[in-house]
Amino acid sequence: MVRLEQIQEFLEQLGPACDDVASIAQVGDRTWAVAYDESTIVVLEFIPDRSVLVLTIELGKPADERCIDVYGAMLNFNALWRETGGVTTAMIDGELFQHYDLAATDLTLGDLRNVLGNFVEKARVFRRFVAGEITKTGGDMPPGARV
Repeated sequence: MVRLEQIQEFLEQLGPACDDVASIAQVGDRTWAVAYDESTIVVLEFIPDRSVLVLTIELGKPADERCIDVYGAMLNFNALWRETGGVTTAMIDGELFQHYDLAATDLTLGDLRNVLGNFVEKARVFRRFVAGEITKTGGDMPPGARV
């Protein structure tokens, strides 16, 4: 079983190991915020009973006229869990979020760095879609992030 101390150690090492990570802050006993920039912050919560790190990032809130397209895309995205590696989307009080349960057993710093990078890339693309900057048929979306 993974211990909290191991996760803390990885997060202390993550900043120096990732050029694109601006800051890391422990915001709770088992919760950290990893900032890539002012608007790109991944919250990691360690769930010891399940030995997972739950990654969460805000995706924004769609304009009223885009809600149906965005919500439909979220459902399609969730159905593509094999292609996205298990990344899912959700809505809480009108705000959209992206989630991922990262197995912490046998986790390495390299794994954490790569998973976070891929997670952030998907979120940035989905944010652009939510904001209406790209359409659901847009060809500029990377594989696994197409909605």
